[in-house]
Amino acid sequence: GSLHSRVRRHGKFAEAEALRIVEGLLSALVHIHHKGIVHRDVKPDNILIGANDQPILSDFGIAALVSDAEAMQERCGTPGYAAPEMLISGAPYGKKVDVFGAGVVLYFCVLGRNPFTSKAKDQREVTFNTVKGSVEFPADGG
Repeated sequence: GSLHSRVRRHGKFAEAEALRIVEGLLSALVHIHHKGIVHRDVKPDNILIGANDQPILSDFGIAALVSDAEAMQERCGTPGYAAPEMLISGAPYGKKVDVFGAGVVLYFCVLGRNPFTSKAKDQREVTFNTVKGSVEFPADGG
């Protein structure tokens, strides 16, 4: 199953386990980035949990070559996980958008919720929260 369904069924991860999951995700991102590919939709639903709880990056449906200047300006991705530059029409972006998504995945793993959608009423607010960097961190660490 996906990382999203795992957290929904069993709750958030301990920090050490969340870091291990994200470390595996970052390893996958380093690999595809070396191949010139940007995933553009890094989120818990697109991370499968394999044997020994190894994360497997999946769903390359909107992935693009970093060398494709036109694709690297498209608005795409999932609100709440997409980097701010992906949400601003016509703004060029690159591999860093996947790293942003990995950071949101880490937040999701540790706190069990998305940092941009938990208090938003609609997609417009999610986009606003993302672009403005409006993230709430619990005082007790989670």
